[in-house]
Amino acid sequence: MADAGFDGKEVWGVLGEAGVRPVIRLRGGGEAREEARVRAREGWDPEVYRFRGVVEGVFGGMKTRLGGGYLWERKPWTAMARALLELIAYGLRVLLSLLPPPPGYKAIY
Repeated sequence: MADAGFDGKEVWGVLGEAGVRPVIRLRGGGEAREEARVRAREGWDPEVYRFRGVVEGVFGGMKTRLGGGYLWERKPWTAMARALLELIAYGLRVLLSLLPPPPGYKAIY
C-alpha cells in the first residue's frame, strides 16, 4: 500500500517482478496509459486502501511518542532491529496505559 508518491515505473516494475499486488493511488486523477497502471486501476479497492491510514497512525504515534522518526542506520538489518525495538517499546507503552496504576501511584499517561 502506498500513496501517489510511489506511482512510478520503477516501483511498478519491482512489484510486478515480485508478484505483489500493489494498492497504490494513481497520480493525475487515475489516468493510466501503461499496462501496470491500467491493471492497478482495475484492481483498486478503496476499502483496502483505507487501512493505510491505520498503519500511518501507528507509525506517527511511534515517531511522536518515542522520539523516533528517521532511521539513521546504514545497514538494513540494524534499521530493522531498531524498528522492531521501537515497535516493542510502543506496544509496552500502550499496554501499560491500559493497566491501572499501582496503589499509591498516580497515572502519568
